[in-house]
Amino acid sequence: MYDNLRNISFVFAGSKIGMLYNYLRVNDPDSPLYGRYMKVIELKPFTREQSLDFLRRGFSKAGVSIGEDMIERAVDELNGIVGWLSLFGLTYINNPRPEALDKTVNIASGIVEEEFCNFVRTMGSRRYVLVINVLKQGATWSEVKRYLELREGRSISDGEVTKLLRRLVDNGFVMKVNNQSM
Repeated sequence: MYDNLRNISFVFAGSKIGMLYNYLRVNDPDSPLYGRYMKVIELKPFTREQSLDFLRRGFSKAGVSIGEDMIERAVDELNGIVGWLSLFGLTYINNPRPEALDKTVNIASGIVEEEFCNFVRTMGSRRYVLVINVLKQGATWSEVKRYLELREGRSISDGEVTKLLRRLVDNGFVMKVNNQSM
């Protein structure tokens, strides 16, 4: 790889930053990108108010009239995820009908499902599916461990449970809120 070309930048974007790191291998000395300057811009989910403002402004700039109830439904269902809010906005602008939200939710669900399946395949462990299922019920770390041990019929180390949860967080499938995985 040659570094003699100035004013050339590469932009890599992805919804799962951990997977992007794994793919680019920026921390691997054997990677061509190792040691190169990089700037990470992480866009966290918007708050409810930011989401409402984002959609209102977008529709206003596009000159599209939309009911406040539709905006609020979209914000409630899309959880502040900027990409999904943008997708809804574009979908609605192109076809201003209530079905635009259902279409957006279906597309978003399909993408997340596919990303998670790829993640499970890449990691080579179906344990992640078990962890996600128990976390959906609001399980704590110790409940996750007990659940895995019951399902597998054997003891699992604390480190293994922590590693599973950390990878889910690092890859954006789970987030920690008040020191609890969600």
